Amino acid sequence: MVMGETNWNGNPPILVKLNTRKGASAGDYQVKLTFTYGNETNLKQDFKTVEFHVKSSWEWWEPRLVVSGAVIAFIALIITAAGTIWQMVRWRRGK
Repeated sequence: MVMGETNWNGNPPILVKLNTRKGASAGDYQVKLTFTYGNETNLKQDFKTVEFHVKSSWEWWEPRLVVSGAVIAFIALIITAAGTIWQMVRWRRGK
C-alpha cells in the first residue's frame, strides 16, 4: 500500500521512534513536531505536540514482580494443598 493512499483524520500516518538514553530521568515529556508534506501540486504542514512517558526502573519491574509473586503464591498453594491431602491419606491409613 502506498503511504499516500492512506490517511488518519485527513493526515498521512507516520511513526516516529524516540530512543532515550539509559540514564534518562523518569517522567512525562512533550515534543513539539512540525511536519511538512505534499506532492508536486499541494504542500501541507501539520503541527503536533506529542506527549510520552519515560518509565522509572520501578515502573519497569513492578508488573514483572507482581506476576512472579502471583505465580509463586499459586505454586505455594498447590504444594500446601498436596501436603494436606497427603497428610489426610496417611492419617486414614493409620486408623
